[in-house]
Amino acid sequence: MKKSLVAVILLLVSGIPAGLAAQSQEPQPSPFKEMVPLNPNDDQRMAVVRKLMRIRNYQAAADMLETIYQTDPSNAVVQNLLRTCYDNLKQYDKAEMLLRRMIEQNPRALGHRLGLAEVLIKQGNRDDGLAAYGVAIDMVPLDDVARQMPLVLSLISSGLTDQALIHIDAIRQATGDSTAFAVQKCQVLESRQEYASAAYEYLPLLLQDTTRDANTAERRLVALLEFSGSAVPVEGVLVGAATDTSGSRIMRLLTDYYVKAGRFDEAFAFALRHDSLTGGSGVPLLSYARQCAERHSWLQAERMGQILQAGYKDAPVYMEALFRLADAQAHLDRYAEAMATYERILAEAKHDQDRADALLGLGMVRFAYTHEYAVALTYFDSVAVHYPRGLAYLNARRSIPYCYLRSGDLTGARREFEKLAQLKLNDDLREEVLYNLARVSLFEKQYDSAEVSLRKLMVDFPRGFYVNDALQLVLLLGQAEGADD
Repeated sequence: MKKSLVAVILLLVSGIPAGLAAQSQEPQPSPFKEMVPLNPNDDQRMAVVRKLMRIRNYQAAADMLETIYQTDPSNAVVQNLLRTCYDNLKQYDKAEMLLRRMIEQNPRALGHRLGLAEVLIKQGNRDDGLAAYGVAIDMVPLDDVARQMPLVLSLISSGLTDQALIHIDAIRQATGDSTAFAVQKCQVLESRQEYASAAYEYLPLLLQDTTRDANTAERRLVALLEFSGSAVPVEGVLVGAATDTSGSRIMRLLTDYYVKAGRFDEAFAFALRHDSLTGGSGVPLLSYARQCAERHSWLQAERMGQILQAGYKDAPVYMEALFRLADAQAHLDRYAEAMATYERILAEAKHDQDRADALLGLGMVRFAYTHEYAVALTYFDSVAVHYPRGLAYLNARRSIPYCYLRSGDLTGARREFEKLAQLKLNDDLREEVLYNLARVSLFEKQYDSAEVSLRKLMVDFPRGFYVNDALQLVLLLGQAEGADD
């Protein structure tokens, strides 16, 4: 049996013409009848079929399934696999014949009825296809929403969009649900480029909060806003709907859209309206500041930060707002203001983590912007000594050796990098530390040691962030050695 199955697979997969195969053996009605016993429950035969389908050899799989089907035409697994093969091969006439036989066996199976309707439409037989859909529609009560779903999807996939919209309206009238199949209706409207109508259909779904349809509606509205062909009509619909007191989600969508489009004044106005609608929590305003910072729109981030620091002192967002404000001020080269904001955080913070982050921020302003490395070192040391846990501690420890390195103190830099290497670091940080230790060796003119360390780094972190830099340094060292020779 196993040898026969292997022969079948090799023959089918290799694509040897049937005539050539016949020359090497006596003519047979079907090679499968000899090679595979006609047992419809034979797991090995079905395994062969599935392997053929996985490699997209649908014709060979269909030939084998037809042989099996002849012995047991009621085998549902064989029927469905054969339908899949016919569909992929576009052999719709055979699919139609198969589906009609399946309907004779089970006339109440909705899937068979829809399959027949789809096949008839694909063959260009519209009248018979519509008649087949009519039979399927009559089988399912309009208020049976679960069973109506495959019917609506089938109509849309067959391109019968007018019939699909009429049927959706009938379902809504029967169920009293004005949002039934809204996503599917919008799919049709979008395909017709009726974007404003689609937006109106999506709006009621947004009020359903976290349902799957609500999330789908939000994603589709965002996509429509980002598409130039639909942005203007959809924006108009959303702006009109945002005047309603229930337009919180809509205002957030518009704020995000305007920020992405660089229309900051409109985004700023909607963020303020959104915040007012949500009770003045400050969350929409902070979200605006975050998005602007992500896009390096520091003036806008600073603008919103000023509003938050002035009027939201008792809100939970206050501390993060101050950090956002200080960061924006630093990026705008307003270092004195940034340091004053960090000092304010340090004075008002109630939690150690906020104090540690404020000290770290003060150190980073001195390190990255004013280049006062000795002063920055005092701030980083304060974090390491007084707040020896959390992300601020790790970032301070990571920054300390760079202060020495920038100051030209190679001994101090090596000492601190070696201390850092003793910590439990993730691979990225460990690679960074080892790379910098190799650089220190290079600066100290310990060229052999530096080259050994760099080569080891490339072996230990072949896909690391510093591997290309390490390779360039190794090549430079090799060139320098060759020049000396």
